[in-house]
Amino acid sequence: MPETIACPACGAANALPQGRAPFFCSACNAIVDPNRAATASRGAGSPDASSLAARIASGAATPTGYTSRYGTAMPRDLAGPGGAASVGGSLAVGLLLAAAGGVGIAAVLGWLGEHFVKAPVVMPLVVGWGIRRMLALGGGGGTPDRGVVGTIVLLAIVATAFGTLRWMEYRGIVDRESKVVQDAFDLSASSAVGDSSLALDNLRRKDNDGDGSVTLPGGRTVSIEAEKERLRNARATGLVPRDGYDLEMLAATGSQGFSGHFGHTVREGLDLRMIASGGAIHVPGFAAAILWLFEAVVLLVAAFLRVE
Repeated sequence: MPETIACPACGAANALPQGRAPFFCSACNAIVDPNRAATASRGAGSPDASSLAARIASGAATPTGYTSRYGTAMPRDLAGPGGAASVGGSLAVGLLLAAAGGVGIAAVLGWLGEHFVKAPVVMPLVVGWGIRRMLALGGGGGTPDRGVVGTIVLLAIVATAFGTLRWMEYRGIVDRESKVVQDAFDLSASSAVGDSSLALDNLRRKDNDGDGSVTLPGGRTVSIEAEKERLRNARATGLVPRDGYDLEMLAATGSQGFSGHFGHTVREGLDLRMIASGGAIHVPGFAAAILWLFEAVVLLVAAFLRVE
């Protein structure tokens, strides 16, 4: 009967090969070294190897829809890989879309605010969100690393979007004040300042009860003496108003235009309308400045948050 040797791993009896050379166990495939019977090394069929094979197999079953954070050939400073939608893969494309989207959203919301419903703070938040999403849309589905130049450009986009909101607000005031001037004097603002006598005569003819005040079609009541003083102050500046709001600003602060709107608001306050057809809430100048500053910060933070 051939000599046998027990496998030190599983105990199975195996025929001892000639020369006592190492061999594989016929039962468990462990390596059996007759010269070192107490030592056995696990082979490919060992539990550890099986566990490793199972882990490899489970990794191969990863869903095909999985997108790795680093699954892009673009450098990290140019593309921001992510799970969001993407139409481009570079910082430049992202900034272009952010500029177009930010200014466009600000213009639409500003127009809606002046003609329908205004939502202070919420509108800048939405504009900032739009800038962030547009940047990710063109940057690979996530926010690309902006760098110094990209940060400066993004700051300029935020400032332009915020300025667009303020411009739409300014144009709404211009439209309302120009209508008031036309209803009061039956003249444009420039004509009323140029010929204040005719303008005041037209206003007096509307004072049916002779109490020195006139209620205009829009519901605003104006004093004839106050309007006389206003026309005189505006004319004293030597400047010609282009619209009804210019007339108001020239008479009150000596400024005009969009740039004059900021200084005039800080000094005189702002008539804030939540609903375009409703009444106005007069916000003092310091409160209007704080509101604008807060909206600018909200827009900035919302735009600079990252999309991963």
